[in-house]
Amino acid sequence: MACPEATPCAPGVDECPACEAVYLGPDIGMASIMAYHDADGTCGIDMTELAAVCRVFFAECISFLESSESAPEPEPEPEPEPEPEPACEAVYLGPDIGMANVMEYHDSDGTCTLSMAELGELCSQHFAECVSFLNSSEPIPGDAGR
Repeated sequence: MACPEATPCAPGVDECPACEAVYLGPDIGMASIMAYHDADGTCGIDMTELAAVCRVFFAECISFLESSESAPEPEPEPEPEPEPEPACEAVYLGPDIGMANVMEYHDSDGTCTLSMAELGELCSQHFAECVSFLNSSEPIPGDAGR
């Protein structure tokens, strides 16, 4: 097929690939409003052809144009930042051990208490430092005889 005037082919090429006709609704039917673009090998709307069809079938053309414009994809809602896991502050256990995570968080009431398992594991590696730290701790009020 020879190239339409609005669809120039590459120099020396007698035929261009044909673009498919487009269905423009029941009143218009199939119409050849696409033009071949040799530069990238695609078919696009030929505005001259579309204008010629739209002069006769204005409402149908508007309907076609509205249906061919995709609404932009909405921006996805950003994922909410996850709530930080509740954690207990590290405890300073003296200059030899430094800060250590020996407290345990309780979901039921949101409190932190000393984890004997964590303290025991730490003290098994640093026994003398733990004893020194525990001896230097201030007594808890009302806990004098224990």
